[in-house]
Amino acid sequence: MAFRLPPTSTLTLLLRALQVLFSALTLALSASLLTTHKWGAVPKLMCFAALTGLVSLLSALFFAASAVRPFLRRGVVAAGDGVVFFLSLVVGIVLSLRLHGTSCHNTYALLQDSDTIICGGVAGDVEDDESKFKACYYWYISGPEALAKRCVMAKVDDGFLLATAAVLGIIALMMYARVKKECREERVRLDGM
Repeated sequence: MAFRLPPTSTLTLLLRALQVLFSALTLALSASLLTTHKWGAVPKLMCFAALTGLVSLLSALFFAASAVRPFLRRGVVAAGDGVVFFLSLVVGIVLSLRLHGTSCHNTYALLQDSDTIICGGVAGDVEDDESKFKACYYWYISGPEALAKRCVMAKVDDGFLLATAAVLGIIALMMYARVKKECREERVRLDGM
């Protein structure tokens, strides 16, 4: 006797697989940006991004198991998805606002902005011939290419956070449609009695 999943469960599992992928990438990119931070305090926003990736990854694995063998009530799954959706959306939007207008190809502009997420830390003021600016770790130690790579990593990390929120939004819409259909069927059944 073969075990078959209903079509909605198959789609839910595919979406959960996407959530696992996006969450794992978010966690990996955030952890990489955090572990390579060199000067000063670690940016709290990247800590929140890594935490969001971890929570989303664990919930995706747990709720995917629940889709195969239903052992959780639908309300628990909806509440868990709601929390992860909210975290992913808020951290993604805040990171987007923080990186808004940042061009990863213009490393001189990145240097002048001296964003601690991209720079890997900011030291005290450094006097140049013409201006005074903050010292950026990756600019002075590894060069502008490393700074541009960190900028791209931060933007991709933000994209995966928002993609995780989008996947969870689709799962929530599917759950709502399923509950609405079951209520309609129950009403028809009760009217037929």
